[in-house]
Amino acid sequence: ILKILQKNEINSTTAFGISSLLLTEVDTLQAKCLGDLAQYFVDSVKNGGFKGGKCAEFLSNVLRVINSRETIPKGESEVKGSEFKGQIINSICCSRWDPTMAVHMSTMFQGIPLTSDELRFVIEKVLRLFAELDLADQPTAAYQLLLLSAKGHKKLVLEGLCKHYTAQDDANRGRGIMIDSEDLMTESTCLTTLRQIEGTVILHITQAVKQDRELGLQFIKYVKILSQSSGSKVVSPFILSLLLSISQLHHFEDQIFDFLKSTIIKCLRYEEKQQLSLWLRECCPIGPKTMDLVLEAVEHSTYDWDHVTQGLVILGFGLMDSFGPKIVLGVLQDNASNKGHLTPTQLACQLGHKILLKTFKVHEVVRSEILDQIFNHIMKARTPVSHYLDLLSDAVYTAPQLLLESISKIQELIVQVPQLTPKTAEGLLSAIQPLLKLNAFLKDTLMLVLRKAMFSRQLDSRKIGVLGFLLILKHFRVLGGLPSSQVSQPISLSQANVHSRYNAASNEALCLEIVGNLRRCFTQQADIRLSIYQGLYDVLHKNSQLVNPVLDMLLSQLKKYYEPNEGLPPLRLEPCIITQGEQVYLAEPLSHLVGCAQQCLRESIKILSNTSPTDDDDEPESSREPHGVEELQNILETMTKRIIKADMEDFELDKSADFSLATGVGVRNNIFAILLLGLYEVLMEFSFETGKFSPESCKQVLELFSKHNQLGSVVRDKSAAGAGKKGKVTQPKTTNFSLLSLPCIINFIKAIFNDQSNQTDHPTKQPTDGGGVDELRADKDFLPYLVSVATQKLGQVASKGTCEGEQLSEEKLLKSCHMLGRLLYLYYIEKQIADDDTNSRDQKLTSRCLEGLGLVVEIASKHGLDAVHQCLTHLEKEPGNEKERLKESDKIEKIHKHLMKFQRLVATILSEDKEHQNMKDVSVILSVMAHLVIYLPNQGQEYLQVHTWLHKVATEQTIDDAATCRQILSLLLNLSRQTKSLPQLLRTLCQDVHSQLGDIELDCEVDERTNFSVTKSSNCPTTGVVTLVLTYLEDDLDDIDWVIGCHKASMLASPGHLEQATQVESIEKSICTRLGLLVISFVQLTHSAISNKQCSQALLKAVTKLFNTLTALTKHYISMYTNKAGHLGSRFEKLVSLVGKELTPQTYNMIIYLQVSLPFSLLLATTECMDFFQVKAIKQAKMLANLICAIEQMEKFLIQLTKKSKVNLMEHVKVTTSRDFRI
Repeated sequence: ILKILQKNEINSTTAFGISSLLLTEVDTLQAKCLGDLAQYFVDSVKNGGFKGGKCAEFLSNVLRVINSRETIPKGESEVKGSEFKGQIINSICCSRWDPTMAVHMSTMFQGIPLTSDELRFVIEKVLRLFAELDLADQPTAAYQLLLLSAKGHKKLVLEGLCKHYTAQDDANRGRGIMIDSEDLMTESTCLTTLRQIEGTVILHITQAVKQDRELGLQFIKYVKILSQSSGSKVVSPFILSLLLSISQLHHFEDQIFDFLKSTIIKCLRYEEKQQLSLWLRECCPIGPKTMDLVLEAVEHSTYDWDHVTQGLVILGFGLMDSFGPKIVLGVLQDNASNKGHLTPTQLACQLGHKILLKTFKVHEVVRSEILDQIFNHIMKARTPVSHYLDLLSDAVYTAPQLLLESISKIQELIVQVPQLTPKTAEGLLSAIQPLLKLNAFLKDTLMLVLRKAMFSRQLDSRKIGVLGFLLILKHFRVLGGLPSSQVSQPISLSQANVHSRYNAASNEALCLEIVGNLRRCFTQQADIRLSIYQGLYDVLHKNSQLVNPVLDMLLSQLKKYYEPNEGLPPLRLEPCIITQGEQVYLAEPLSHLVGCAQQCLRESIKILSNTSPTDDDDEPESSREPHGVEELQNILETMTKRIIKADMEDFELDKSADFSLATGVGVRNNIFAILLLGLYEVLMEFSFETGKFSPESCKQVLELFSKHNQLGSVVRDKSAAGAGKKGKVTQPKTTNFSLLSLPCIINFIKAIFNDQSNQTDHPTKQPTDGGGVDELRADKDFLPYLVSVATQKLGQVASKGTCEGEQLSEEKLLKSCHMLGRLLYLYYIEKQIADDDTNSRDQKLTSRCLEGLGLVVEIASKHGLDAVHQCLTHLEKEPGNEKERLKESDKIEKIHKHLMKFQRLVATILSEDKEHQNMKDVSVILSVMAHLVIYLPNQGQEYLQVHTWLHKVATEQTIDDAATCRQILSLLLNLSRQTKSLPQLLRTLCQDVHSQLGDIELDCEVDERTNFSVTKSSNCPTTGVVTLVLTYLEDDLDDIDWVIGCHKASMLASPGHLEQATQVESIEKSICTRLGLLVISFVQLTHSAISNKQCSQALLKAVTKLFNTLTALTKHYISMYTNKAGHLGSRFEKLVSLVGKELTPQTYNMIIYLQVSLPFSLLLATTECMDFFQVKAIKQAKMLANLICAIEQMEKFLIQLTKKSKVNLMEHVKVTTSRDFRI
């Protein structure tokens, strides 16, 4: 009957009836019959005849009954029923199963009482078959395993499923559907099916966890152990998706997301550590990047994994909330201006950004929620929201139509814009700006909100209104002429439809209305006016048809302060201030007004020169257009000539006047002086840019500069006299903030240097030798002033990522910096090639140029490899095409070529006589090299060449400057982290420290020769070298601790994996060898007579850390013996011997030396400073106690390891029984 049932030769109804009858009779069968039936099933499994179905259910009942019988006949003897059942299960599981049997077997074993070992055997058998199962059968098998896990071994089931699907993801990673694939359809179908199967399995596990909370706890316990050995496995797509799916259950939500955030940041920190150290990469090879793995999970979720989507949203916002920019003590931390090298915290925030952006694009169901949360975060004024504005901007840029589906939410956000800070509001309006062109309703809503904001009582709201109007003017371009007489047209005209990209009528009406609104702002506070002046030039540059309205507006405003009577000063400064009692305030930033006017005038002239009338009908309009241009130009030219003739006294400023900020008169004079200094600068720019290098214009520039210099000196002298010696200014030619624009500075320096390249966005007619430019070159103060201002602006870009007062895009700002770097670099090189007989003034100027170049390279380095390549392309005498697409190898070759140029510059400086050596220049060049060398491949010949050269400089060159010596050593040690020579280098440096400081034993003679020239005490104070060496020694100990921790966690996560034995042994050898070299380094330091208190305390701390690391390694070996996972190596025995013979005894000698020297300082102390020395003594005593405790802890665990390993590790270790020192 069973054979017939297995062959499926009868219909299902009959089979069901027969099997039901048999099942009712199982309990009545004799023991021998039960044994024979069980043996029959075993034979059918072995010969492949078992097909499951009703037979599986029958076998399950047979084994259940056998388990309940006391005895079952077996041959001539009898065995216990439970034992017989165990033998049958063992025979079944030891047989070879057809993969299709796995599901049937899993179902069958659910009805059989199983011991823990039998259950484990069955589960392992099914899991081993998982790889051979058809994809369609895997969800069923997984479901049956989860049912089996109700009996026990939950962790084993979850671990097996996770390992299987993680391996599947690893095998298919990078495998895509290629266009030229011969089996395109099969490949696509296979991957799609795999993802769908994974999603179903995740859903099964989630449902099982919902029914059995213990299963969820076991899973979390498993992933926590897994994260200790390999955090990247936890964020692999399958396990991460499973965690996110389970997180939807309330009991596990907070626990899982806290765990995921901590795991992700830990993984990113580990990746950073690995990138910084070659040894770490050798011990723990780099796997797939954490960011790629997490984003892979987002891609997998597109295969209908709706149960994962909500978790992705929560995780994305969790990462952005936890690791976004923070305000600490009033300072915005974690500024992401360094795009070339992001910190782990910034990377975690960026990962959250990418998760949300990708999820927003592919999952319609959560779009509304994502937008809601973005908007809610933006409306919070308590925390920085720049990262959420970036997310919104990217969402608008990549999928504007998806945003328009939530138009009501965007409208609600626009209505609340006036409640934001000006910076946040500007970022928000810039982000949603593309949507305004696609939807007239949004544009109208914004216009209404901005109009109301213009008349708000809050200053910030009015500023937001101005910023919003300027933004609209920039992006709603007008095509065709725009007479200024139309500015006062009705507001309602702006309500026209703007669904087309360029709607001439609506855009014209809109822009005219806005210009009219901006006119009204000229009656408001200085901050509001300043915002207009700083934005109008950019408006005109992007919306050229607004020439007449903008110039007319500026002209009417300028006339309020311009004095046409030539018998008086050209400008009235008194209306520019407001006096309220004793308080004086700035009302009109006049210098910014004139600066804006001259910039807009020059832009207008350029626009009009490029516009020619095509027919006679346009002639009247054209003839009207230049009128405002001519009038404004005449005023500015006249103003320039008259202000040159005017003296300080004409503006009510006297050399002996009060400039202190403590009195109202002093504040008034300061405001007038600042306005006048700014006017001199903006008129210098106007004269130079419009004069086209004529002798007259250059003469005017120098006269204005002379006035600027004279007034600046008076203000500085008065300020210094009021503040005392501390108020003296070190750079007499630099003002606090220069109003010269960056393009103008470039054109000035380019003309003076006569650089013939044409790489600037603001090309000017190239000067020839002679004429007015020669006058600029002849003035010895003018060029240093320009270079000083240029360096000031570059410093601002390097620190903040922006330049105050410049409305340039990031790309144009970067290009301007590169152009400026080229000019400064070529000037420096030219002076280096010229005669050495340069005076100190020229030397300061060349050093300042080099300082500016250093800032330019720093700025480029913060923007990544492409920016560095563009920067270096500009530095070449015959610059190539910066936009040319080059291979990465070509870019690296260019970087190395320039590094070799800088090496030659250093060699040139060091080869000069000592009195002519400029060590400040060497320091700047080394900084430049440090920024460039990080882009070289760590194991490439180029990197090794730079390392070898630097090692040679440190060894052979005699450098008297201590700061430069420390910088060379610091850079050498930093580069050595990417080579195998760091421990040897540290040991050598410690030998040099010992030779320079002498030994703590007075009778011991030490060879005073050093391995490095820069470590000689005559060149560099040894205390500085000690501090530097201890820093890198502690960093290396941190790396060793990290490797020990990873190694230990890996062994605990996968015990008994003998195939990794060779790798484990090599890692342990590497750890012991590296620790041995560090121990030798510390032996040298403990021998050194370090008298400096800070250095001695740092040494105590470092030695304590060393013994703690040795203790951690000892405990790791104890753990190995406890888990029977390995044994001691000979390297560890040698390491313990070295510590016992050399380090521990000498450490005790050092402690005695330090304690003997401490009372001496206390005896010299006076009563007043006794408390100070007592605090120092207590602090040092605590450090000594920690060190002694660390030594004794190491000895304690060595004794334990000796007992477990049967190896006498204490042979050379003298255990302390009494002490000759205090604790």
